[in-house]
Amino acid sequence: MGAVIFDFWGTLVNGGARSPLRRTHRILAKEGDFGEFVEKFESITMVKTFESQQEMFEHAAKEMGYEANAETIEALIGVWNKNALLAEPFDDALPTLETLKEKGIKMALLSNTASFLTEEVIERLKLNDFFDVIALSYKEGMLKTDPKMIKKIMKELGSTKDDTILVGDSVETDMKAAEASKLKGILIDRRGRREYDNKINVLGQVLDEL
Repeated sequence: MGAVIFDFWGTLVNGGARSPLRRTHRILAKEGDFGEFVEKFESITMVKTFESQQEMFEHAAKEMGYEANAETIEALIGVWNKNALLAEPFDDALPTLETLKEKGIKMALLSNTASFLTEEVIERLKLNDFFDVIALSYKEGMLKTDPKMIKKIMKELGSTKDDTILVGDSVETDMKAAEASKLKGILIDRRGRREYDNKINVLGQVLDEL
């Protein structure tokens, strides 16, 4: 029957009009390549546990060579808290998950995430029961682009690279993760703004890819 690995933020759940990563880039970096910023920021903040958001942002700013006073840190905390507070499933998310569950498709949830907020959102939105595996980067100690992460998920799902697809909204992270693990990657592009060979604009189209 195959298996599907879903990215979380931006794929299943919407946290608002602008992603917190893009706003973090604007606050800290102000300019420069966004993709490079994300790769470095996530590798610093999302592969281990921090005692607080303040500690995490202060550590990230120091490691990345950015100036971050108390006001800046407070602004960053506000951005990420607001994202979690406003988080709701996209209209096509729950119907798709329900259909896949009914068909007996194995599913995993994969997220590059810090050690706060995401798990609370998953629980609040009652998404736990849909997934056979939930893999969060800070718990696993590695990002989704690490082939060992995907290999571990497939082992737990009992699937192989030939019958597993990865669905996500980011070319820079999700599709890169699929390519690194030689999986079929499906880009969900609801607004039709991205370029990628395997692309859908409604999540339910995943059913056609199995």
